[in-house]
Amino acid sequence: MLRSVMCTITLGSLFTMSATAHLALASPPVISTLEPIGGRPGSEVQITLTGKDINAVEQLWTSFPAEATLGPHPKSSESDKEPSADQKRFRLTIPLGTPVGIYGLRASGGNGISPIRLFAVDDLPTVAQQARSASQSTAQMLDHPVAVDGVVSPLGRNYFQIHAKQNQRLSIEVLARRLGSKLDPMMRILDGQGREIVYSDDVPGLRSDCRLCWTFEKEDDYVIEVRDIEYEGGPDYFFRLRIGDFPCVTVPFPMAVRRGSRQTVSFSGTETDEVAPVKLAVPDDYSKDWFAIAAKRINGMSSAFSLIAVNDFEQMIENEANNSLADANHVQPETSFHGRIDSDGDVDYVKFAAKKGNKVRIRGVTRRQGSPASLNLRLLDTNGKQLASVQDFGVSDPILNFNPPKDSEYFLEISDLHHRGGQDHAYFVTVEDINAGFALTALNDTLNVPRRGTTMVTVNAQRNGYSGPITIEAKSLPDGVHAHPTIIGPGQTSAVLTLSANESASSETAYPVAVTGSAKIGNETVVVAASFAQALKNVLDGLPWPPEPLTAAAIASVAPEPEFTLKARESKITFGPLLTKTVQVDVQRNDGVEGEITIAASGDGNGLPAGVTIDAKPIPKDKTQTSVTFTATDKAKLGEFTAVLTGTLKKDKDSITYPSPGVVLQLQQALKISVRNTNNRVRRGEELALAIKVTRNDAFEGPVELRFEKLPDGVVAAPVTLAAQQSEVELILQAAQDAAQGEKKGIVVKAQAKSGKQTLNASSPPLTLVIE
Repeated sequence: MLRSVMCTITLGSLFTMSATAHLALASPPVISTLEPIGGRPGSEVQITLTGKDINAVEQLWTSFPAEATLGPHPKSSESDKEPSADQKRFRLTIPLGTPVGIYGLRASGGNGISPIRLFAVDDLPTVAQQARSASQSTAQMLDHPVAVDGVVSPLGRNYFQIHAKQNQRLSIEVLARRLGSKLDPMMRILDGQGREIVYSDDVPGLRSDCRLCWTFEKEDDYVIEVRDIEYEGGPDYFFRLRIGDFPCVTVPFPMAVRRGSRQTVSFSGTETDEVAPVKLAVPDDYSKDWFAIAAKRINGMSSAFSLIAVNDFEQMIENEANNSLADANHVQPETSFHGRIDSDGDVDYVKFAAKKGNKVRIRGVTRRQGSPASLNLRLLDTNGKQLASVQDFGVSDPILNFNPPKDSEYFLEISDLHHRGGQDHAYFVTVEDINAGFALTALNDTLNVPRRGTTMVTVNAQRNGYSGPITIEAKSLPDGVHAHPTIIGPGQTSAVLTLSANESASSETAYPVAVTGSAKIGNETVVVAASFAQALKNVLDGLPWPPEPLTAAAIASVAPEPEFTLKARESKITFGPLLTKTVQVDVQRNDGVEGEITIAASGDGNGLPAGVTIDAKPIPKDKTQTSVTFTATDKAKLGEFTAVLTGTLKKDKDSITYPSPGVVLQLQQALKISVRNTNNRVRRGEELALAIKVTRNDAFEGPVELRFEKLPDGVVAAPVTLAAQQSEVELILQAAQDAAQGEKKGIVVKAQAKSGKQTLNASSPPLTLVIE
């Protein structure tokens, strides 16, 4: 649960999580419809879940503090139906003071937890769409303020009638894409004669949703039409129509606040008059990067949804006029600069100092917070010459990584890509020094961990000047659930994190699980949290910007036992270039589970580090084990990596796949040669015994031949063969009477051995010999 971070607003828990589910005897639940899709703070909402494998559902998880009780919906009349076999009903109590916004909701029980559905905490009262609202003549009568939850049918239109007074101003919007719906809504307002007076479609910044802030010229009854722009429809084409006095704002301004600070926040939008500012106080230890903040008119009855970012930068608001290089606002490093593209064609300039060799990153933020601005960032020198540029096409933040060619001041030109502007076109830009590091993306946001089994999460790394190992961990795991050691090895960009549950793990509660990566970079240990945004996009029908508070974690629950489990007998194996390592893999089948199980490696490519392959024999239907041989070529990199083996069983026409716990692959040199002497001096005509130690890779046990190379003239040494179990030996140097006196550098001990058909070679560090 999140702590309160402002004087007048209480924050709720914003963690969510999602999971990878493998086919099991009892599949995790899936929510196909949710009724209603919103509720008011301080109210009890009767929620009906309809879906697949819903029978075992016992809990309702929400990303905000709430109390959910399983039980039948109280009948208001004899005509009310009891829940069907594919339905569950909950009484959801939403605490008073919960910030309005879009949150996550999941169903969980003995068979695991469902993928996420989005739910609006809304200060408008909710009514359901009536079936007869499908024609204009039978438009559903509404008393506003109100929110209507409905569904658009194929080729369908939905009609709602309202009464407006003369010069009454109303805000009307459709939440659809922002709730993960497939609906691309279009909205029209018709007068009493059925004539269109205004329409809305694809309002910039609203993820293809529509909104109108309209003042009605005369008192009359009006009809609102809602449909899909392509006349598509179906159960996945749901919407929430909001009608009230909420302001048509896009984002808070400034758009971010610093931890440990106090900030008065106003709002940007097309109609921000009479909108009350909000005073925030953010504690130093506030651990999240976002929270919901409501925009409301003074004495208004309803709110607009908004999000504000939290970071550790200084916040700076633009000082107009800054429309030329000469008037550029000066920005210090580690600063968030907040501005507006006030009008069509407006251009803002900021300047900053940078030194040669100190890389700088510039990031623009608009769309993820709802601003319609599409930033065009140009980096200029003091003469106005362009050094770099980046454009925002609405799918990711525009980022410029800049390596200053000299110590100087530099200018950033900020404009809209399409030369549009207005008070709603707010943005913020961060200017920060770049340190070598990485970013992480987790590709699964729902984690159903089978009891006595394993599930997996693919974690991708985007590297920035760092190519070494990254240790991946899962945080805040419940009792009985643990993560296996996982390493994104040197040069790798992906690994598979595995989690397992034991017999004592509870399935009664769902848990948020954050995933982090850590690495030692220079003298600093860098820890980075993985984002689950891409996983949410996949679940929410490609929603370009899922609600930011939901992207920090996945949600995990314990699921039923799998039909079989797979496990390597060794959790860490050592081999290396030109070596092989064979491990035994065991399978444990549930009663009645038969058939051959094929073995493979899971992950990008072949799921293994470059230069490593496996030879995996299937497990016959009457056997419980097999062998898997790992082989590394001479091109394989040294270091630690993680491999995950998967077993696939064909069952009727389906294939059932489960992973093993991750196996750490430690790739080391086949041989390591060290000289243990402290004495490196020999007289003419005498001998010097050098103690040589050979450290073998665990995957090699054979004999090793040792010989010197680059000995000075007059010094000789006979080669020596080290027996298979021997690790130390003395090599004797003999200096002739006429050997040249002096210091000789670059002498090495060479080792050579055979591993099957492969020849293994190694050299000691260079030695120095002094002949006296």
